[in-house]
Amino acid sequence: MSALVLHGMVAGDAPTPSDAPPHRKIGVGGLCALVSDARDPTPDGEAADTVSAALFHHQVLTAYCQGADVLPVRFGTAFSSVTALTQEVMATQRQMQEALGRIAGCVENVVSLVATVPSPPRDPVAVKGRAFLSAKRHQRDDRRTRTARRRALAAELANGIEDRAVRTLHLSTKAADGPLMRKAVLVPRKGIVAFADLISSYETSAGTLDLALRLGGPGPCYSFVEPAAWVQPVVCA
Repeated sequence: MSALVLHGMVAGDAPTPSDAPPHRKIGVGGLCALVSDARDPTPDGEAADTVSAALFHHQVLTAYCQGADVLPVRFGTAFSSVTALTQEVMATQRQMQEALGRIAGCVENVVSLVATVPSPPRDPVAVKGRAFLSAKRHQRDDRRTRTARRRALAAELANGIEDRAVRTLHLSTKAADGPLMRKAVLVPRKGIVAFADLISSYETSAGTLDLALRLGGPGPCYSFVEPAAWVQPVVCA
């Protein structure tokens, strides 16, 4: 018998979405585990088609989160049998229910504000004397004005997001020239349309400053659920 891959947990009465990829629900207490059969490994021992498996995992969770609260678990979490899965869920049912309670009625969106063109060059045009100093001063003032306007827009947008969010989380980036903003936003499911309208209302202003405003989601609440310590990405005995 193949191992069971655990994708997430939902309440026992959560409806099964019609657009979810093929999977199974295993009831455990008041919860349901969303599972599928593990794919056979390749000859070299690597999991078969990891990218496809990751997309499948995300598709299952995304289908459920549109109409129900879903607790994601780490990609690759698997159990050797239904018995092993049931024992683990029963032992941690309270923690799982509390985690579901923290994201109740919500989905996750990700908002990014990024520059679409490089900043103006720092070196002034090749002139001399007062013209050189004037050109240099003009470029400096342009940079400061542009930066100030971008920051003001980002601050105004952030305030609007906070007003409509249950929680927000800053997503860090390693790039030195990274986005002005990259936030995970926990949004009430009933407020999805209003939140999307808010983001759209800033697109024109962002464009005039050579900024792209991007909205991802709604999707599973990956950023607002701590990686579940009670389920490990291995085949459990």
